[in-house]
Amino acid sequence: MLFGYILLTVVLLSAQETSAQSSGRIAARNLGQNPTVDSLENELHRHKLGDSTRLHLFLQLAYRINNSNPVRAEECARAAIDLSKRLGVRKEEARAYRYVGVSLQIRSFYWQAIAYYDTSRTIAESIGDSGAISAVWTNMGILYESQGDYPRALEYALRALRIDTEMQNVNYIANSLLNIGRLYVLQKEYGAALQYYERSKTLLDATKNVEIDHEILVEIEYGIGRVYKERKNFDQALKYFGVALKNAQKHGHERLRSDILHDIGSIYLSKGDLLLARKNLEEALQLQQQRYDKTGIATTLASLGMFYARSGNAIQAEERFMASLRIADEVGSLETQMNVCYHLAELCKQQGRFQQALEYRERELTHRDALFNAERSKNIGRLEMRYQLEQKDIENQLLMRDRALQEANQSRARLFLLALSAVLFLSVGIAFVFWQSRNAQRRVNSELQRHQVLVEEQAHKIEATNTELQERNSLLLDANEELQSAYTQIRRQSESLQEKNQALERLDNEKNELLAIVAHDLKNPIVAIRGLAELAQEEILNIRSAEETQIQEITAQMARAADYMLSLVKNILDTNRLESGVMPMNIVAFDIEPLVKSAISAFTEQATRKAIRLHFHSEISNVFVQADEQATMQVIENLISNAVKYSPLGKNVFVRIRSQSSFALGDWSGEGDNANLPITNTPLTKPSISNEQYLRIEITDEGPGISEDDMKKLFGKFARLSARPTGGEHSTGLGLSIVKKMVEKMCGKVWCESELGRGATFIVELPKATNRD
Repeated sequence: MLFGYILLTVVLLSAQETSAQSSGRIAARNLGQNPTVDSLENELHRHKLGDSTRLHLFLQLAYRINNSNPVRAEECARAAIDLSKRLGVRKEEARAYRYVGVSLQIRSFYWQAIAYYDTSRTIAESIGDSGAISAVWTNMGILYESQGDYPRALEYALRALRIDTEMQNVNYIANSLLNIGRLYVLQKEYGAALQYYERSKTLLDATKNVEIDHEILVEIEYGIGRVYKERKNFDQALKYFGVALKNAQKHGHERLRSDILHDIGSIYLSKGDLLLARKNLEEALQLQQQRYDKTGIATTLASLGMFYARSGNAIQAEERFMASLRIADEVGSLETQMNVCYHLAELCKQQGRFQQALEYRERELTHRDALFNAERSKNIGRLEMRYQLEQKDIENQLLMRDRALQEANQSRARLFLLALSAVLFLSVGIAFVFWQSRNAQRRVNSELQRHQVLVEEQAHKIEATNTELQERNSLLLDANEELQSAYTQIRRQSESLQEKNQALERLDNEKNELLAIVAHDLKNPIVAIRGLAELAQEEILNIRSAEETQIQEITAQMARAADYMLSLVKNILDTNRLESGVMPMNIVAFDIEPLVKSAISAFTEQATRKAIRLHFHSEISNVFVQADEQATMQVIENLISNAVKYSPLGKNVFVRIRSQSSFALGDWSGEGDNANLPITNTPLTKPSISNEQYLRIEITDEGPGISEDDMKKLFGKFARLSARPTGGEHSTGLGLSIVKKMVEKMCGKVWCESELGRGATFIVELPKATNRD
């Protein structure tokens, strides 16, 4: 009886250790290759459909309507989850979980989407479905791409590519290469993007026996064209856009077709071919209206507004801009709103509607701030998401370590029970044999020795098991150290996040300081204009010929106050455009001497009022520079204005063009009062550049000079120097900052040389033009 019980225990333990469950699979009937959404919905409402058929209907419907109706898609995918669990089909269950994640991601529920993706991946790994795992990695990459976290998106895209390469699925590999190329484009790494696009295209072109996905091929051609467009290689871009457009039209990809037509129209607009630009943009607009693509409609209307503006049709341009602005407001496209407000401001400015231009400029700044705040919130959310994901990874690792330890303990317990059962079995067997036959002592002794060997072997196995458990305990200790290191890294990332928040606060304080300065500096001119206007009104009511001069003086003061206000606003707008990188530079070759003379003429009257004489001398003639004419004029005018503004009455201001980089202030070769200027030994704050490549413009005054403390903050924003204008003029503190940014943007240099009490010389060096065409 005892022997039978022990034998039954051994059998049950062995069965528990090696048992496994199996699951059956239910086949579904073929539902057709391309059923429409309506036909799928109608099929679902039929009676007496089997669970397997309903499951595949729900999956197909969820896949087809995820973009157009994500809420309904989620309902279908959840119904598919319930059916797949009931039927025990794990592959369809993983697919249904992934479709729920996609519908949540489209509606920006990123955390919930990640949870469903993890469940889908876990199921796919348990059944060894590599294709489903690759699809999850692809969806995760797209999720992080939508959040702007391109490095993490690239990590998931590369994971998908590795799995696709192992499966040798041509379409999957091409799609992963396409996704990686797009991520490099978003990071402006165009060389790497072209490599991945070309690899994907070469793979599809070389495929002979497999039906390729033509939508991927269109996306590749379109992506290569966009890279060349970003590089300003418009001819190559048009070549690839043309091929992509032909294939998109052939295979019925209307979304891609409208996007390609818009890009082609924008290229022709940039090249000045207005007829082709209008043709392609209007065709893109028609397709977008058919698809009810409001975001695309707003963008294309803005481009058509630019077309009419360049064609000189201001009325049509304003109509297109206003229509684009209304739709952009409706869909919440801040970038489109900002760009359209900028173009409307420029259009009103050209027509002399300065009040409306200022209003649109203010709206542009409002949208820019909103876009900046949205990007800041998005960056903070992305950092929080990354932090929480890393926390989740750590928790998963801990769970895996605990599970491994638990399995090891269970394994050790099973081995101990097996060993104990074996020992008991042997002991009872030996006693039974000894009780059965005393006369066969030799045979019994031999049997005892054999069983003793088995016991020793079991003991050795138990000892080996204990050694293995000790090694696992050592691994657990190493894992704990790794976790401590991970916690330290997370703490550092939190500190980095705090530093970034502090940087954002500094930017916000700078914006508040700018508003305070504007409010303070605009208050006095506005009060002055109001008072002068009331005084002029009173004088006009009782005007006498003797008072006409007084009224003229009042209106002149009003004009000067208004000029100051306009200068302040213009400087602030220029500073903002330069810092945000939206001020374009039209770099061309032009003769610098007429421009400098024109700038000097603009300040003749102002200098005459202070009895200041303006002198001009050029060592060379007919020398062209490579720069932006309007920006160069603004730089020279600003420096001459400062020279006149800070010079005492009756002094001189000298403007000179030279081709050499080394000079001394005392070698001025002018006439009369131009000669014998003071020589300064102050070292250059900027080293001069090659004589043959740069042209120099010098503006020298006989003012009070600049101290060492003022020299350190000379070109800073809102700089307030110790020197004051000699005629009561105003200063915004932005002029020299704008000069420095404009000159550097034209690849030039600007600096100042001065000695306190002996005047100042501002020097600008601009690149010479090598080609005057």
